[in-house]
This record gives sequence, C-alpha cells and structure tokens, in this order.
Amino acid sequence: MTAYHFPGLLLIELANEFIGAIKEGSLLNGKSLELLPIILTALATKKENLSYGKGELSGEECKKQLINTLCSGRLLDLVTVPSGELRHVEGTVILHIVFAIKLDCELGRELLKHVKIHEMIRQEILEQVLNRVITRASSPISHFLDLLSNIIMYAPLVLQSCSSKVTEAFDFLSFLPLQTVQGLLKAVQVHVDIHSRYNSVANETFCLEIMDSLRRCLGQQADVRLMLYEGFYDVLRRNSQLANSIMQTLLSQLKQFYEPKPDVLPPLKLEACILTQGDQVSLQEPLDYLLCCIQHCLAWYKSRVMPLHQGDEEEEEGFYQELDDILESITNRMIKSELEDFELDKSADFSQSTGVGIKNNISAFLVMGVCEVLIEYNFSISNFSKNKFEEVLSLFMCYKKLSDILSEKAGKGKAKMTNKTNDSFLSMKFVSDLLTALFRDSTQSHEESLSVLRSNNEFMRYAVNVALQKVQQLKEMGHVSGPDGQNPDKIFQNLCDITRVLLWRYISIPTSVEESAKKEKGKSISLLCLEGLQKIFSAVQQFYQPKIQQFLRALDVTDQEGDEGEDADVSVTQRAAFQIRQFQRSLLNLLSSEEEEFNSKEALLLVSILFNLSKLLEPSSPQDVEVEKTNHFAMVNLRTAAPTICLLVLSQAEKVLEEVDWLITKRKGQVSQETLSAEASSQATPQNNPAEKAIIIQLGTLLTFFHELVQTALPSGSCVDTLLKDLCKMYTILTALVRYNKKGNNLKYTGEKKKEKTAVATAMARVLRETKPIPNLIFAIEQYEKFLIHLSKKSKVNLMQHMKLSTSRDFKIKGNILDMVLGEDVEDESEEVSSHPCLEHSKPHQPFLTGSSLSGDSHILLGEQQAED
Repeated sequence: MTAYHFPGLLLIELANEFIGAIKEGSLLNGKSLELLPIILTALATKKENLSYGKGELSGEECKKQLINTLCSGRLLDLVTVPSGELRHVEGTVILHIVFAIKLDCELGRELLKHVKIHEMIRQEILEQVLNRVITRASSPISHFLDLLSNIIMYAPLVLQSCSSKVTEAFDFLSFLPLQTVQGLLKAVQVHVDIHSRYNSVANETFCLEIMDSLRRCLGQQADVRLMLYEGFYDVLRRNSQLANSIMQTLLSQLKQFYEPKPDVLPPLKLEACILTQGDQVSLQEPLDYLLCCIQHCLAWYKSRVMPLHQGDEEEEEGFYQELDDILESITNRMIKSELEDFELDKSADFSQSTGVGIKNNISAFLVMGVCEVLIEYNFSISNFSKNKFEEVLSLFMCYKKLSDILSEKAGKGKAKMTNKTNDSFLSMKFVSDLLTALFRDSTQSHEESLSVLRSNNEFMRYAVNVALQKVQQLKEMGHVSGPDGQNPDKIFQNLCDITRVLLWRYISIPTSVEESAKKEKGKSISLLCLEGLQKIFSAVQQFYQPKIQQFLRALDVTDQEGDEGEDADVSVTQRAAFQIRQFQRSLLNLLSSEEEEFNSKEALLLVSILFNLSKLLEPSSPQDVEVEKTNHFAMVNLRTAAPTICLLVLSQAEKVLEEVDWLITKRKGQVSQETLSAEASSQATPQNNPAEKAIIIQLGTLLTFFHELVQTALPSGSCVDTLLKDLCKMYTILTALVRYNKKGNNLKYTGEKKKEKTAVATAMARVLRETKPIPNLIFAIEQYEKFLIHLSKKSKVNLMQHMKLSTSRDFKIKGNILDMVLGEDVEDESEEVSSHPCLEHSKPHQPFLTGSSLSGDSHILLGEQQAED
C-alpha cells in the first residue's frame, strides 16, 4: 500500500527498472515481479502531469506507455542462459503474470498476448498451471483456471503437446473439490477440431484419451455428471468422429438405470438414482439430464452424420438402433405406469422436513423430467403420426398429475404459494416448433393428428408456459438451458419464431372470446401469449438492440423471404408504430368491453408492451399513434362507479395534491433564498418561475375535477368522506399558495378557475349537511377567501372578480325588532329563528364583536343555514 504514496516520478523510475531487468534477462527472482502491477496501478492514480520521455503525460497515460514498452521487446527470448535455467526463469515469470492478471487486468491481458506467441514455453506454462490447479485445490484458483482457459482457447493444439499431463490431471478429479472439477472441465473442454489440416489422426487419438478420462468422471458427484451431460452435445457437434465414443459412453451409463425386461413397470430404476446416507438424501444420478443428452445427441447424429455415411460403417449403427429401441420401450412403459408404480401417488409424503419426503420430491422431479424428454423425442420422430401424438399427450398427463400433486402439497396447510417449477427439459428450438405446429400449421394432412394435442387446453397452456419460462431464463441469465442455449444467434431466431406465433394467437383469439378460460382454472392461453410477448419485447431490447429491425421484420407475417429488398427502407419507427396500433386496438377493446369482470392483468401487460414499443420510436418522429376517441368506458357502470372507481380517482387526486403541496413548500424555501440574493444586488428583478405556473395549472385541473364530482350523486359513506377530505386539502393548499404569492403573480388564473367552484357549496350543501368533515371544509374555504381578499388589496389586482363569497356567519342584533318579537310564541320563534328579521346578515366580513369565525358545532349550524339560503 506504500506504493500509492510514492511520487509519480519515482513510480515511473521503479517501473523502468523492472522492465529493463526483464528485457535484459537479469531478473533472477521472479517473486519481485509481484510489485510491478502494484506500481503500475499506483501510477494510474496520479492525476498530475508527469515528465515522461520528451513530454508530459498523466499517470494513466504513463502506465499505458510502460506496458507498451514491456511488451514491445522479445520477452524471454533474449536470455542467453542454459535451457534448464531458462525454463526456470520462464516458469517463474509466467506464474507471476497470473498475479498481474489479478491486480491489473490490462497488464495481464497485454502480457498474456505476448506469451501466446512463444510456442517454446506454452507447454511449460500449461503444465505449471495444471500443477497448481491440482496441488492448490483447497485455495482459490479461479485465476489459474482463467489463464488455462485463455491459453487453450488461443492455441487448442497445446493440449495435444502435453496430453499426458492433461490425462494425469483428470485422474485426480475424484480427489478435488466440486468447484475445482467444474472449473477444470469448462477450461479443458475439447476444442480440438479433428477435421483440421493438422494431423487429424493424432487429434482424434488425443480426444479419445480425454473421453476415457471423462468416463472416469461419471463416477463423480451428480453435479459433475450433469455438467458432462450438458457438454457432450457440444463436443459431438464439433467432433462428429467422436460420436461412437460419446454415444457408447452414454449408452453404458443409461443401462445402469434401465430395466431391460419389457414387462417390468416402471422401466427405470429410480432407487439407484438417489443416495441415502443416514438422514441425508441426495441425487446420485441426474437421469433426466442423461436421457436429455442422449435424445439430443441421437437426433443430431441422425440428421447430420447418418445421411453422409449411408451404406458405410453399418456395424457401428447398432449403438444408435439400440438407443432408439430403449427410448421407445421407456416411452411405452412410462405410459402404462401408474404413479403408484413410482410410489408417488397423492398419499405419498412430499414434505421437505423428512428423508422420505425429500426422496419423493427428487423422484417426482426425475419422473417429470423424463416425461418432458420423451415428449420432445416422440414429437420429433412422429412425422405427424396420430398414434405418436397420442403418446405425447399420455406422457404429458403423467407429467401434469405429478405437477398438480406437488403444487397441492406445496400449498397445503398454508397460503397458496407460487409454484416455482424446475427448468423445463424442452429445448427452445423444440418449443418454437411445437408452438408453430399447434397454432399456425394449416397443412391438411396434419390436421387430424394435431387435433389430438389441440383438443387439450392444458397441453396448449403448458407449451406456452414453457416458452415463458425460457424467455424469463434468458432475461435473468443471458442464456437458456438445452442445446444451443448459449448461442445468441440461435436464441434470437427462436425468439423471432416464438414471438410471431404468440402475436398471431393473441391478435386472432383475444381473451374476451376465449371461452375455455371461463370454464377452467388458470390463465387463458391468450393471456399467457400476451405475457410472453411482454417478456420477449423486454428481452430483445435488453440483449438484441442491434437486431431490432430484423426482429420487427420477422413479426410481419406478410413479409416473404424474397421481399427483403422492397422492405429494406421500412424504418424501425414505422414497424414499431404498426405494432403499437395493434396493441392499442386491443387495449381500447378491453376498456370498452361489456364484460362484468375487468381484466386488469391484461391491461397492465398491454400498457407495458406499448411502453416498450414506444422506446423504439424516434424522438422527432411525427408518428403519434392515436386511438379512437371515446367519452365513456364500459368498465365504469352503476356497479363499479362507486365506491371502487370513485375512490381510485380520488386517490390519484390526493397524490397530485401532495405533489403540489410539496412544490409550494419547496418554492417557499427558494423564494427566501432568492430574496436574500436580491437584497445583495440592487439590480435584481423578480422573474416568474415555471414551477409557479405548473402549480397553477395542476390546481386548475384539480378544481375542474372536483367541480364535476361535487355535482355527482355520490352515495353517502366513504366516497363522500374522501371527497370532503380532499376538498379541504385543496383549499388549504390554495390558501398556502395565496399566502406564498405576495405579489399576486399568476393568481388571477386561480381566481378564474375559482369561478368554476361557485357551484360547489350550493351543490354540496344538502348532501353534506350531516357529514362530519363539513366544519373543516367550511373553515378552509373561509380561510382561502380571507387571504385572497387581503392579497387583492395588497397587489391591487382584483382576484375576487369571479368569486361569490360564502354566506357570512357574523351577525348583529337589532334591538328595536327584538323588543317587538319578545312577546311572540316561543315555539314559533324556534321554528322561524333562522329566517326571522331579528337576525340580519351583515355585509360580507363585517364582524359583530371580534370578527372571528365560529368553530365546532357553529360550523354545522352555519352549514345548515347556508344550505337553506
């Protein structure tokens, strides 16, 4: 840490000493290299200009120059020492590059680039790093694994040159921590292309050696095997000549858990997949991932390799036929099996607090995963066979039964929780193909077979739900599970296809006409499609911003492949505007619908989609898309108007009032500061503030709003109470505004808007006569009028021009008239006292005694008198 306090020039001098020693070969202690990245990092923090060469540079620029100088020389090649000593120096220097990478990414990157061109030392580097991965497994070694991965990615053939060291490292895997094993497997994935022009026979031999090592890894923990299963598909795609070795490995692994007798149910040995050690229960074999790997590898081999080798290597095809036969047998027997055969019926224990419950949960998820793998397998080989689709549906029903049981058990005895299921085993490409077949396939020869699946709404919902899950996974992780799940281009193409299908389904069959949703529990298919669209629009803008034009074009079902030239000039704004109009129509139809139950979820999704699409419009674009104007919505009816909608709009009005109140308070503080500044400068002139105009406009809108409401026949209760409370708050804020604005700026506008309030007291009086908030409201109104009169006099602006003063509660007693009526009947007097000439109202705001307003019950009496007047 002391280096950070050194002067910049001293740091430059120290760095040059290091670089000179390295280039001259005089550096005998590689340990000292650990100081170099520290010195360079400290130098980069210096903000002042430092003398460097013939000029002056900042600390950061000096650092870059020093790195360039270090990497410009033929590092390590210039040393003229015996080979053994040279190798020692090289190894020491390279190992400390790792430390540089940890402390200074830029320095590490530059050094690594230089090292990569020295073939002589690559093997030594690789062996040194592998040694440390194995011997320092208990300490953090992620930086070693990163370095190893970078070297292999740059020069994959380096693996071949030290194959014995690599296979030796794999022999130690069973003794290494899980995290180390996973990191090593990712770093040493088989990147060698055995079809390359470099000695393909040697490459294939080495790959097979690694495969032998990987087979030994299948005895590792479930997480290690799971990672291997996920990686085998990528290995196979890169190296088709390894297909036999890979498939035979997978077949041998599957046979350990497969029941070969055709009449035995169930066909899989689930007990062997679960490890029980005392009270601890854990997954031993991820059988669903194994089957998934087999299914994808088999499909790839059939589509890419077998067509190229027809008539050749027939003896080797036995492996693939055997795998096909096994998958077919598992399918048939899974359909015949009952949940009781797996000991997973409704009576089973699924709690997470017992060993039996945990075991049953693991078994249930294994069975569900196997069902999904078999669904994709059988659909893919079906060729639209009705019998195959019936099998697909039967597998789905098995999946659904278990899913329903787990959901029921999860919510039993407590509040229903959202059932967060495991990731689906269906690949994203298959989901795209399945949705296209279910919703868009109009081929006549497919109609009968597809009707098997289309007739089951649960299956249709399931297919859309998996699509939603894949998109959500993309948003959270940046990739999806399954084949090509980390290939951005393949994911994008699948997103386009899925979006096109979901959009067509939602637009063609809106939720309002989807009858199945009213009869069955859960979201309608159309609503699920809309939810999927909302997630996809968000994900595309997050991960595929440069491809927005291509994405929007893919959604236009009228576009044909040959029309690219004609549509090239259609802008993103134009395409986005087209989609906006579609969703606006949907929203308008929803708001105008006569359905009793308003679907707020759908409305929120539509608004979210419109918001995302609006981001794609150019700011200067005139494409302001308008919807049909309407003065009424079906959702506002006698049943919903009060109290539901009334309270909602009043709640929004309260928020606006609070914002205005806050703004006035803020302006008061600003005015105080401005006043002090003005006193300091005799030339200062008052200026109108935009915030003041904003306050007036907001209050004017609110006055209009309240003016409408007070003329509405609201039912007594919460609506009236809330309205009175808000009116009181509004007048309190108006009073605060009047008191704040000593010069009358903008207040004439308030007086004009107050004209609309003239009818408020009269219209409300009879309805509000017995309501408790009346005294506060009357007091607030009077206070507002009082300060408005004072401000009118002070500013010499007639702010009362459009005002009608409230009836004054001040009065005086005329003695002569009082004497005349003293003899009259008391009962008559009490009945007529409010209108008798003995009480004559004074002129506005001429107090009888103190001029103060009455309070308490007097407010209520005045309210009644005012109402009768």
